[in-house]
Amino acid sequence: MVAAAARRYIDLIGVNLWQTGVRSLFRYYINRSELTQDEAWAAVRVELSKRVAADTEEWEYQQIRAVLYEEVNLTVESAREMYDRFPDSTPLLDAIRACLQSIEKS
Repeated sequence: MVAAAARRYIDLIGVNLWQTGVRSLFRYYINRSELTQDEAWAAVRVELSKRVAADTEEWEYQQIRAVLYEEVNLTVESAREMYDRFPDSTPLLDAIRACLQSIEKS
């Protein structure tokens, strides 16, 4: 029970750490793949769409793109909404990982 409660605790420090990490991973993918930022986002979005529900709306993709492009910083509230939507999976990290693996195979 304590582990479940601790897992749901989301604070600003954790959000900022996650955000910094995912941005770094996205930048790493851009550098490794030698793609532009927009080309890299297009590839990540394709992989991301395979990992999220079909009813995912355009604004959700745009929010993720804005976070990756460093146009917006997540709030604790928006991070909680993301966590509530995907409590037991990491679709964005999995999508970037798949993109990285695709260039490793080339």
